[in-house]
Amino acid sequence: MSETLLFTPEQRALIDTATSTYVEACPGAGKTQAIVQRFVERPGADNPADNRRGVALVSFTNAAVDEARTRCIGQPELVRAPNFVGTIDSFINRFIVGPMYVDATGISPTFRDTWRNVPGSTFGAKSVQGQFQLDWFRFDLAGNATVDMTRVKSNRKHLIKKLKPWATTKIELEASARWRRNTARGVMDAAAARLYAVDYLGDAVKRTTLAELFASRFSEVIVDEVQDCCEEDIQLLQFILEAGVRLVTVGDPDQAIYAFRGASIDNLNALRDVVAVGDRLNGNFRSSPAICGVVDSLRSTAATDTPLGKYATVEHAVQLVPYRTPAQARERIAEVVEQHGIGRMDVVVLAHAGSKARSCAGAGSEPKSSDSKLIALATAVHVIQDESASARRRAEELSRLERVLQQLGKADSREASEDEFLERLGISARAYRERTLRLAMALDPPFDAAPSVFKARLTAQADAQQLLGWTLTGVKNPNGDMWPHKPSGSEDCFEYSTVHGYKGLQAPAVALVVPDRPTGVDDAEDGVSLWASGESGESRNVLYVGASRAEQLLILVVDESRFKAVRDILERDGVNFNVHVTKA
Repeated sequence: MSETLLFTPEQRALIDTATSTYVEACPGAGKTQAIVQRFVERPGADNPADNRRGVALVSFTNAAVDEARTRCIGQPELVRAPNFVGTIDSFINRFIVGPMYVDATGISPTFRDTWRNVPGSTFGAKSVQGQFQLDWFRFDLAGNATVDMTRVKSNRKHLIKKLKPWATTKIELEASARWRRNTARGVMDAAAARLYAVDYLGDAVKRTTLAELFASRFSEVIVDEVQDCCEEDIQLLQFILEAGVRLVTVGDPDQAIYAFRGASIDNLNALRDVVAVGDRLNGNFRSSPAICGVVDSLRSTAATDTPLGKYATVEHAVQLVPYRTPAQARERIAEVVEQHGIGRMDVVVLAHAGSKARSCAGAGSEPKSSDSKLIALATAVHVIQDESASARRRAEELSRLERVLQQLGKADSREASEDEFLERLGISARAYRERTLRLAMALDPPFDAAPSVFKARLTAQADAQQLLGWTLTGVKNPNGDMWPHKPSGSEDCFEYSTVHGYKGLQAPAVALVVPDRPTGVDDAEDGVSLWASGESGESRNVLYVGASRAEQLLILVVDESRFKAVRDILERDGVNFNVHVTKA
């Protein structure tokens, strides 16, 4: 967005407000551009003679962060101290947990998004069969661990369910020991950092100290996607207000899809009750009229969107496509986009479940999770080499490959922090990543040969072993020297993602998969059922977020069991749609 772009009156009011304010915004409302414009204009505006206090721009997604940094390329001082641009986790770590932890322990903490990014987070316990992950447990501030089945991947739940009570206790004790060992040396995941933040803010003396620091550092904090706040986040925002710092927040209650992280409408209401409420941003600059119609239908409130952007005159109807099998879904998606003259690279297939998005996009199956380090290595190499995989997915597996290689190093390096590990190797993080990528790309496709052949090819990479500090000594081949599961090919597939993973993004054409009601989900809690009844709920919000990612064309790819229900809803709400007729 250029500096000369005209803003709507509602956007301008958000940019100019002089008080702590909450503003609701529809998808594609230009809220990111508006709050970034506010960030650009506000530093030093309160008192031009006093530029010591800064403005923080905080978001739950990278969209606002990236936009702010891009906009400030010509004014790099705007993203330097005393200003701040980053995610809410980085904000908490830098201004709450970091300084208080250093003051209490003398140790500068190391923060990771999840325990998966920390060496030693996968572990076993004596006399207990299987490998377990720290991310599968909830912890209190004392480090006491409790297995949380909602955090365990579906194909790994059997490991927990078959445990006897004594074995569950044993793995919880081991998880506690590893959590305490990590946090004692200042290594923590986002959840651990939140525990420390809540503890610090709950201490009257520390809270007073932090309030003084905040008031001297910031004149304002701007928060994007505020509907994603969990209870701990709301406590932070209320603390910011108590510190006398202006708080400007933007959100959309219908985009709340993180209940599993503790986000709730009650949290949002608690914030709205103590600040001014500005005019809603209801101009949709992203989507066509038909897409806005579906978004209005999916929204649980009475608000509506007004299409205003460059696609406001696009006349494509929403395409309603029934399917029985994922292969049929992919075939019909291809037919629709071809009929509308949309290129393959402009299409993304979205679904609540990643496996459903992958199969309906025509991508091959992936290797199943395994405790075997050789299978983990093969899986990572396979995905990194797979050019049809998204850049995000390949980057995730490159990080995973780095972690596995560290686990294959010397014993004293397996639980070392990243900085400690790299210092021992005498290599920079960038060089380590580049060399790991080179290793992955130098190998033949792992699953085209027997495990022993793949292992031999890895072992032959002597230079990589020496430079990156790993060895395959003690690593076993799978039983029978056969891969327990081989990934299938994924040529000619569409880009795909979960709805959660695509939040904050958009595409010219979106194929949103509406599957049959999942096993174990009550009909009253299903997204289509909530949509039909007019009741609010997270599964309905997931459909709302997915549909609102589309710019020009939305394809609703609906399982045959739900097809009539969805068609009836679209007819009821006057949505402009066509039922796709397949080729003869």
